[in-house]
Amino acid sequence: MTGPIDTGTVRTQRIELYPSQPAQATPAPRRATPPSSTPGRNLDIKAFAGSFSGSGMADSEDTTYLDVSQWDLDVRITVAADGGFTIGWTTGLRAGSDAQPVVRRRAISMTFRPGPRSGLFTATENGDPLQGGVLSWARISRNTLTVHQFSVR
Repeated sequence: MTGPIDTGTVRTQRIELYPSQPAQATPAPRRATPPSSTPGRNLDIKAFAGSFSGSGMADSEDTTYLDVSQWDLDVRITVAADGGFTIGWTTGLRAGSDAQPVVRRRAISMTFRPGPRSGLFTATENGDPLQGGVLSWARISRNTLTVHQFSVR
């Protein structure tokens, strides 16, 4: 018997933080400015420590009936003594009308440890994507910290 094969949905998420971007919300107490990156060299994870806030438009599974939705994002990064870090973020989806706004919030926290090479980090609680888990890692490339998540549905 032949027929369609359901290969599932592969979902990836990516958050990029640039330390040179100013925070959009009330600024945190002032701290030393991160060193400027030398061409070809990555910033240290310490340069990303702090709080970041912003908002934007996103195309996601929450936009079944709409093309895009508006999200708020608050991120906090703390550096661990072993060279790893913990990142916590809260997303807020705004919907409804101005008279009756509906805000749905979701908070996530992840801890990363240094990986096999400089600028690469592995999540301490990784799962097997083929078994419904999420595989997460982070990478620093010059002045950008990118957190990757991979799952198969």
